[in-house]
Amino acid sequence: MVKLNRRAAVALVALLMAAPVLTIGVVGQAQEGERVTGIAAPTMPLPNEAVSQDVTKFSFIAYGDTRGRRDGVAIQYEHSLIVDSMLAEIKSLRNTDYAVRFILQSGDAVAHGQNPKEWNTSFVPLINRLTTEGGVPYFLAPGNHDVSPATTVDAPERHAPLKNYFDAVSALIPPDGSPHRLSGYPTYSFAYGNTFVLAPDPERMLQPHDFARLAMDVVER
Repeated sequence: MVKLNRRAAVALVALLMAAPVLTIGVVGQAQEGERVTGIAAPTMPLPNEAVSQDVTKFSFIAYGDTRGRRDGVAIQYEHSLIVDSMLAEIKSLRNTDYAVRFILQSGDAVAHGQNPKEWNTSFVPLINRLTTEGGVPYFLAPGNHDVSPATTVDAPERHAPLKNYFDAVSALIPPDGSPHRLSGYPTYSFAYGNTFVLAPDPERMLQPHDFARLAMDVVER
């Protein structure tokens, strides 16, 4: 039996928060020609893990599904209200011991991930506000609406939405080949202070060797 310390326990909670609980079919066609614009990198990125490993006082924001009736037509209105609230909270905590260090969204950014217009028109501009006005790192765990309702990781219908997801978060998540990224998949991890987060691919169950690779330092600390 593996004994997990507090840091590992927090990691497992974060993993459960990001895990999808239901696969739902989506409609919509991939749009030819248009490409998803990448979300702006945060002005205050996370430091190297070794720098923050002793930090125990800080805040992070976690929230979920932001799909809406305006996707592809206009800014997600309800999401914009949440962003306003988050920016106000980030500002109010900035000079305290509990400053907001990152934001985690548990997936389903848009209704149809294969449609670049939904990302570009309705979603990306809002997240740009968080990373530039708020300045904090933002992490999107891929949801089934973001990367398709395919039941296998190699299904053709995953190709377009997965590309759109990667284009959107290219400046935000660990690059392919990083020890914090499962090669070829949108599964990744990151850490700050006593918190380690795993963001899984909704269509690929984490195997024991995956967990060992992405989170071994959590178990050992």
